[in-house]
Amino acid sequence: MRSSCAPYKGCYQKGGKTKKTKKTKKTKKTKKKQTSFFAGGCFWGIEKKFSGLKGVLETQVGYMGGDYEDPTYEDVCSGQTGHMETVKVTYDPRIISYPQLVDFFMKIRDKKYYEPKSQYHSAIFCTDNQRGKLRKNKAKLLPITKFYVAEDYHQKYNFQKPCTKLDTESFDVFQKICKNNSRNAETKNKGKYLFDHTKGIYSCACCGTSLYDSEDKYDSGSGWPAFSASLSDDRLLFNPKSKEVRCAKCGLHLGHRTFDGPTKTKIHDCINSVCLSFDLKKTHIKELTEKGKAWAEAASLDMIQRTK
Repeated sequence: MRSSCAPYKGCYQKGGKTKKTKKTKKTKKTKKKQTSFFAGGCFWGIEKKFSGLKGVLETQVGYMGGDYEDPTYEDVCSGQTGHMETVKVTYDPRIISYPQLVDFFMKIRDKKYYEPKSQYHSAIFCTDNQRGKLRKNKAKLLPITKFYVAEDYHQKYNFQKPCTKLDTESFDVFQKICKNNSRNAETKNKGKYLFDHTKGIYSCACCGTSLYDSEDKYDSGSGWPAFSASLSDDRLLFNPKSKEVRCAKCGLHLGHRTFDGPTKTKIHDCINSVCLSFDLKKTHIKELTEKGKAWAEAASLDMIQRTK
């Protein structure tokens, strides 16, 4: 009977000798997204400049460096919290490095002198690892503390990001209503999606971010598509003063919000049809989830009957 040679390494090679394999060095994979924090004066202008930088994926403004929990803009402006107006920059290190971001920041930061308690002080909040990558510079280096996101109306305050996935029913109307506008609306009762009851997901026409589910769409009688809820609060920017609703990712103007809706929250997002795109395919995910729940309930009932 022929015995197996599996336990004997190299018995299948000539002379029973095994070939030495070269050990390969394991290389660390660079994360596609990394985060940095910069305070350099009024965060509106700093965010706008960082947002247009190649390799920067996302930006967000907020407050950092203080010893007061959940500060508001008014709290920070009082000079009593110790916070600085800070920009959170999420970037792709394969395109732009951390030292390059710092060099850029040093050029755009506000170099004026401010009172010690001012929120406009200039500083770089960094980790020990990030600090080690920096050359000597005049910026103040501080450890990263909790970042408090600023109010929605401060986000992308005076700019919109260029469209990456433009999908709109009318380019001309889109440019007039959705871009560089915060008050005007498309012509009443003319929007493509006003009377459309197809199941699916409504997204930002500029960047493709999913915003609303068709199940939350209703007829408000206003003449514009109405929604009683969004897919997630962090996908929208809402200004309680002007009532404007914008896309959180690109800053696109979408419409306005009132509180006369049909649900408990009373939310009524009155959205311009031309600022939206529609995706029928995305509903497949939700349908599968619902079928899965139905299957689980049926299986649970069956198990209960079996154990009786």
